[in-house]
Amino acid sequence: MPLAVLLLLPLTAGAQGAPGGLVTDRPDQTESSAAVPPGFAQLEVGWTHAGDGEGAGRVRSHTLPGALLRVGLVRNLEARVGFSGWTRAVIGDGNQTTRTSGVGDTDVGVKYVVFDGTGFEPDIAFLAAVSLPTGGEGFSDDRALPALRAALAHELSDQVSMAYNIGVAWSSVDAVGGGTTSVADL
Repeated sequence: MPLAVLLLLPLTAGAQGAPGGLVTDRPDQTESSAAVPPGFAQLEVGWTHAGDGEGAGRVRSHTLPGALLRVGLVRNLEARVGFSGWTRAVIGDGNQTTRTSGVGDTDVGVKYVVFDGTGFEPDIAFLAAVSLPTGGEGFSDDRALPALRAALAHELSDQVSMAYNIGVAWSSVDAVGGGTTSVADL
């Protein structure tokens, strides 16, 4: 326990010194409209558990450490490197169970804050990224895939805010007759 406290102290101290406070993009799916200030780095990690289906089609998975490193380059601009993590999946209901595991892809990108809103006007940032096929077989898209997103946020009161994203991301799907093809997801 004392070792964990010592490891977390530098993270806490660094977060307290960041101008504007600490704003994270993990663990949810909505990216914030804030960029890490110049000269600061922020590492965000998480664990994802997912499940679907029943019986022989039941799938349960754990993925960690879904990680994102954000580095402030200049005012309103950050560089980003993400790693989807290592996944362990269990398929089946116990009578016939298949276990599989592997490493996912890495993505690189940038976030640029274009407008700091006031009143009803939202804060607006644009994100551009590309997923690189660094993952293992069955856990990688096997090709570089771009994504573009606008991140918007409104302060509704001193204690309540609302954030939302609009964007497009390309992903790989199995093509008829074999192979894969890219499609855009809105």
